[in-house]
Amino acid sequence: MTTLPTARQESQPNKSSFATEDLTVKVLKSFEEAASLRELWDKLVQGLQAEVYGSFDWCRIWWSHYGRGRELRIFAFYAGGELVGIVPMFRERLWICGGLRIAKLVGCDFALAICSLLVHASGASEAIRRVVSYWLNEGGCDAVWLGPLNGSDSSVEHARLACQRLASEVEIVRDAEIGVHSSFHLPSNFEEYVQGLDKRQKQNFRRDMNLFGRTFKVESDVVSDEVEATKEFETFQRMHAEQWAAQGKLGHFQDWPRGLDFNRELIREHARLGRLRLYRLLADGNVVSYQYGFRLGDRLCWRLPARPAGKEWDRFGLGRLGLMKMIEDAIGEGIRFIEAGCGHYDYKVQLGAKEYPLRSILISSRRLGGRLRCRCIVLVSWLLHLLYYRIWFGRIAPKLPLPRRSLWKSWIRTRL
Repeated sequence: MTTLPTARQESQPNKSSFATEDLTVKVLKSFEEAASLRELWDKLVQGLQAEVYGSFDWCRIWWSHYGRGRELRIFAFYAGGELVGIVPMFRERLWICGGLRIAKLVGCDFALAICSLLVHASGASEAIRRVVSYWLNEGGCDAVWLGPLNGSDSSVEHARLACQRLASEVEIVRDAEIGVHSSFHLPSNFEEYVQGLDKRQKQNFRRDMNLFGRTFKVESDVVSDEVEATKEFETFQRMHAEQWAAQGKLGHFQDWPRGLDFNRELIREHARLGRLRLYRLLADGNVVSYQYGFRLGDRLCWRLPARPAGKEWDRFGLGRLGLMKMIEDAIGEGIRFIEAGCGHYDYKVQLGAKEYPLRSILISSRRLGGRLRCRCIVLVSWLLHLLYYRIWFGRIAPKLPLPRRSLWKSWIRTRL
């Protein structure tokens, strides 16, 4: 979603090499002020082969839902008159630990997205150095958090190098792996993908597909039209909620504050832009699996699935079938990469996904008060995650006859 270097293959080599002394920066304070950059911003995201999370409209919509009480800064980097980097960030105060003033990447919380640092490699370390220096000096912050970052991306190394150049002013308080995310690298045809699976998975797919095909008339399609998608999303989100309700849980849209409103606006805007994808698997004309995602270039961000709950459906392996039909349809429309989201899921790995680390880099000023508050927030974050999320939210609350509630904002905002 955001900002500085990347290890990805850059598709615009004319912009990827320049001297750091040629790098200039403009600091913007609103998305209205940045609106003139919209087209160039999105071209940069695609040129760096980054995800839709970094696009202008994703960041703008995220900010409209989650920017309250936060102060926006958008760093636009230029070299030779061309836009070579865009770094949307914000400042907020975490009142725990004496009021830590911290700068973060736009989109880093509330939406389960992965951050990338969108600057061409030649200027990445220098861009990060300037951003960090800005926040810890003019920006009046105690700390800067870069995360969650793709740990296999060169963003991490560029951030470390930037901190080395600022060694007299900053220190890295935390540089840690905080989980994994998975991705599918797709071949040019579906049969080649299937042949790449191990013997057991190929047999499972063919067995389930044969059983499903003998029982129903099977079809699949993709909804992307703006009018149709808005209506279809409501059916999808209800199915998703019912699937999780059968397990005593709320599901994504109720777990995350403003989750439904945020995604409804994403749907409207990205359908208009031709990026929305709702992959459907139908049995006798009825939808029995949805896969919800967004396309940008030849890349797909797969957000969420949904399928009917109940033993009568479990025997068909709809989770696996729905995913594989999405992969088949995605390959058919020229998609070569699927970002499959955060967290470890056995079925994704079994079906060919590769896992990559997610990393968190927390940078503190060397001022004593800031350093102490920064170390305090690391401890508080760990305790909240253990006591609230893992024990209460994950284990105890689902077993109690109490109404489920959305995730605490204090937990979300302190996950560093």
